[in-house]
Amino acid sequence: MNMESIDFERILKWVLIVLVTGFIAQFGKSLAKYVMEKVRAGRATEKMEPEAGAGPVPQRQLPALPSGGDSSESGQVEAVTTPVEAEEKTQAKLQKKALKAQAKQDKKAAKKLEKNGKAEGEKE
Repeated sequence: MNMESIDFERILKWVLIVLVTGFIAQFGKSLAKYVMEKVRAGRATEKMEPEAGAGPVPQRQLPALPSGGDSSESGQVEAVTTPVEAEEKTQAKLQKKALKAQAKQDKKAAKKLEKNGKAEGEKE
């Protein structure tokens, strides 16, 4: 390749285009992150502050203490999650974790057997 066939202006133009594109992409990414943070912060404040004209904020009612009457008659709302439901959820998580650990041990054992089988096959 001779020096006359190399077009330095064209090379310089492409190098500058790539650099400018990288510069724009980096700051575009930073700008996008900034905008996303502002949107999330705005949504968080909207959830915390009621809208103007939305009326009074309803107060959460606590479940009624057992007094022999029916809670639906007194107008009380029952608790959303009971301790039993929370316990079931915790048990489900623990069971899932145990199954995952067992699967991992089984995989390791199978890999070890496979490795030992190959080693014995090579010895023969």
